[in-house]
Amino acid sequence: MGTTKQTPQERYRLKHPEMYREAARKWREANPEKAKQSHRNAYARLRERVTQQYGSKCGNCGLADPRVLQIDHVNGGGTQEHEKLRNSGVYRRALKYPENYQLLCANCNWIKRSERNENVKRKGSNVSNTPPASVMEGRELT
Repeated sequence: MGTTKQTPQERYRLKHPEMYREAARKWREANPEKAKQSHRNAYARLRERVTQQYGSKCGNCGLADPRVLQIDHVNGGGTQEHEKLRNSGVYRRALKYPENYQLLCANCNWIKRSERNENVKRKGSNVSNTPPASVMEGRELT
């Protein structure tokens, strides 16, 4: 892979990040609806890239409905990572480190969490995220 040449504008932007950060902040304040829509569009494109990279279907049952597909941390620890990086950060990491993640539908993800006892209590709650045991019977996940 060859490196791409930076334009003079790109070099200037990299040398003066604080100026561009401030200009972006001012634009977001002046155009809140456009900024929200821009963020939503970027997030949707990122999620689509991740979903495609992981085969666009559940790694366990094969369900291909994009509305229910979720990135799962193969070795657990997703709650802590989501708290630090938020969804976009986790998706960016999933693009870089595919060996640490898998694509599961919501049901298979819950089953895996239950089988591996990865259930985390929500902040300020005495109740665990654990679904009923009847939902968990008969499935084994990777």
